[in-house]
Amino acid sequence: MLTGAKGEKVKKKRVIIDIYLVISETVLLVLEPEPKMKGIGKLVSWGTLPTIDNIKRNLDNPDFLTISWRKVDIKEPWVLQVLLPNNANDCVSLILKHLKTTGLVIDKKYQKFRKLKESEVTAEGVMQAPEVDLLLKTISQYEQVIWGSTKEGDSSSTINPSTVSHLIQLYNQAIEYYSVTSDDKLNEFMQKLRDVMGNEKLQKILEDADRGAN
Repeated sequence: MLTGAKGEKVKKKRVIIDIYLVISETVLLVLEPEPKMKGIGKLVSWGTLPTIDNIKRNLDNPDFLTISWRKVDIKEPWVLQVLLPNNANDCVSLILKHLKTTGLVIDKKYQKFRKLKESEVTAEGVMQAPEVDLLLKTISQYEQVIWGSTKEGDSSSTINPSTVSHLIQLYNQAIEYYSVTSDDKLNEFMQKLRDVMGNEKLQKILEDADRGAN
């Protein structure tokens, strides 16, 4: 299950930009809102939770987090500085919760994560091969339904919003899996996710469904 939090990313020279954080069981995604498309975010960076080296909080401003990732295979270490007004505690708690479910030990005194060996960060810890095959087949079926309808010019009412939401969830599962394998398919599914999030027709279906639920 994905949980989103809106925050502000601090760039060099203290330039602050709005971002969305999406935290799943194994991956943290950083999205920048598209200024001309309400509710749409562009994926700008990501990192797996097991490869987080540390999370630091500013004593003067507890809502300011610095999350550092260590190098794993070809992915270089990087740091995310983010301001999460009223959401910093929830963000850290959610990350710790997901790490505990994967068997990571948390040092209660210093609140630092036990580092994983690179050999431990494997796709087998996320999903088994038969599950991956089933995931890919399911994605293919959903893609045929959604993209088949859009290409044939059917009205948006023929596409169920739950189908679109489920396809987004399936893409995120694939991204989680391939993010720990350094597989080229990671970029493929990242692009697939961008295509869905950037498709005006599909986003209108989701927005209409949200308005109907309220």
